[in-house]
Parts: sequence; structure tokens; C-alpha cells
Amino acid sequence: MTTPNITQAALARHTDRLSPAMRRVATYLADFPAAAAHTSALQIATATGTSDATVVRTIKALGFAGLPAWRDAVLRAQGDGTTNAGRVRRTLRDLPRSDTQALDTWLTSAAGIISRLHTPSTLSQITRAAASLRAGPRIAIFAQGSARPVGIFVHDMLVRFGFDALLLDRRGADLADQMLLLRPDDSTLMIAVGPPYPEALGVLALLAADRRTPVLIGNAPQWAADARLGPYLDTEGTAPETGNQHLTFKLAFFLMAELLLTALLHERGAQATLALERLDVVRATLDRAPKRPRAK
Repeated sequence: MTTPNITQAALARHTDRLSPAMRRVATYLADFPAAAAHTSALQIATATGTSDATVVRTIKALGFAGLPAWRDAVLRAQGDGTTNAGRVRRTLRDLPRSDTQALDTWLTSAAGIISRLHTPSTLSQITRAAASLRAGPRIAIFAQGSARPVGIFVHDMLVRFGFDALLLDRRGADLADQMLLLRPDDSTLMIAVGPPYPEALGVLALLAADRRTPVLIGNAPQWAADARLGPYLDTEGTAPETGNQHLTFKLAFFLMAELLLTALLHERGAQATLALERLDVVRATLDRAPKRPRAK
């Protein structure tokens, strides 16, 4: 089931009345309606390189009374698809009824993503990203919201294979506390779902001030144009255009992370083996530890 894109339809009807700056705003709203519906006019302006006044003028030129009216219309069109529970319900609703068909859909989506990732340019970019991350003694991983599970996975796998890693996954003041743990020689991996948002841009600004160029796994074209980034691993074009989009974009992020981990581990060799041997020793020690008797 495809969610109607009311902004795309309005853009097609009214494109002749939009200036270039207004067209950038309208394209952004059409490409990322769910994310933009939860942001302010100023945040949309920052993401599109315009002003909040231009954002409001654009929305009115598209036929809406203002930002609140556009937001309400988008949320109504999205139905329950803008909340985490709603997205899961939509994923389950769009999958075939039988277990076998659902698994086939998942595997078909994964195969499509892998075929799109298996290009010389993508593999070269992943190799560059791995080399950039290996340059520092520790890898810091920034991941919030929908990207956080991918960040946790990358962090835990790095630690398991003997890398020193730091996870930056908090928000607000807690994120500021985590940023204080960064060392000058840390490498940084950012994982961001959707267009640039304030906290990700703030972290990028702090890294740029220290002359750091992080690697980014993302899926929004605005990131590709940011000169403050190092290698950009773009998942936007990897998900098949048909099928369940919520399912495929998650798969794309995890598969890109797996490829990056593989490239990082390729030169780790004996060190990775030693780390796993230490893990086995720790597990065996814990298994032999006396168990506390259960209270009756």
C-alpha cells in the first residue's frame, strides 16, 4: 500500500509559481514529508539553505494555509505511519499473509539491495571509509533515533573484534556530556536516517571545528553536498523502488554497516582472533562462577 504524497501532487500543480528557492523547499517537503512534518520552519529552512519566511511562502504557494495546515494534511495522509508503532503496523500490513511469502519478500528485498551495493564505486567508497576510520586509535559512532540500533550493532561488533569504540547516542544535554568523551585523535562514524537535523548538524559542526571529517552512512541527498564530511556511504539509491519501503531502508542501513565492518576487519586478522579468544575466556569464567541459589 502506497501512502499518498500530497506535497508531490501540489508541487506538480503549482511548480510554475515557485522561485528556485521555493522549489528547493517544496522538493524537500515532498521527499521527506514524515520528517518535515515534525520540524519547524526554521529547521526546514536550515536543511534547504533558505529562510523560514521562504518556507512559509512555499507552503502557501502550494495551496495550504500555512505550516500547521500542511503538517495536519501530511499527518492525515500518512495515517498511522508517522509513529514507530504505526510504521511497524504498516510494515506488517504490507507483507504477504503467509510466513513463507513474508520471508521471500524480505530475502528479495535484501537481494535487490545487495545487487545495488555491488558496484565498483560503492565498494571503493566503503574501502575509503574503512581506511579513514582505521586512522584513529578509537572509533566514535554517532547514531540517534531510527539509526540508533544500527549504531549499537556497529559499536558492539567493533568491541567484540578488539577495536576501541565509543557510542554517542544520547540527546540534548546528555549528548553534550558524551561529546566531552571524544579524544582529539578519535575517528568518527555518523549514521543518520533522513535529512540533516539539528543535533546531527551540531555534532558535525563541532567535528569540523576540530578539523575532523567523519564518515557518514545516510540516505538523504543533502548530506552528499556537505563538504565537512569525509566518505559518504549513501543508502538512498540501494533500496528497490517497489515493495515495503520501511523494510528496505532498514535493510539498506544494516547491510551497508555490515560491509563497512567487513572492510574494517579485513586488516585486523590476528588481533580480531585474539579479541574473540579473550571473549571465550571471559564467557567460560562467568559460566564457572558460583550461581546464587534462588529464593524460595
